[in-house]
Order: sequence, then structure tokens, then C-alpha cells
Amino acid sequence: MTDPMLALHEAHHATLRTLRGGVVPLGYGDFAAEAEAIFSGVGILHLGAGGAILVRGPDAGVFLNGLTTNNVVT
Repeated sequence: MTDPMLALHEAHHATLRTLRGGVVPLGYGDFAAEAEAIFSGVGILHLGAGGAILVRGPDAGVFLNGLTTNNVVT
């Protein structure tokens, strides 16, 4: 599977690394500027190489609600 974010990272001259079978950005060249942008505005953490889990069963929603601050079950 091709990561749709890869072209965006490349266009912004990211240093890329393969991690767990996916490509993730390590940075864009100026760590101090990146940190300032995150702390004073907004930032995105790309977890494209992350995995997924499947939770099933009648209490799956209750279980997931216990793991997150968001209300999974509405």
C-alpha cells in the first residue's frame, strides 16, 4: 500500500526513514522551527507505520471507552 502522505513529505524535503514496513518523516531540517510551530500553533504527528487492532464483542465499546478520553460509544 502506498502512503498518501509520502508525496507531501517529499515536497517539503523531509528526511524519511523506513519503520515497521512504512516510511515516516524524521524531520524537515530545522528542529527548533518545527518545535516552535508545534508549541505556538499546530502540528501533525504522522503515524503511517503504525498498526491497527481489532476489538470485538458486546463490551468492545465499554473497553475502548476505558482506554481513551473520547466517548467511543454514542
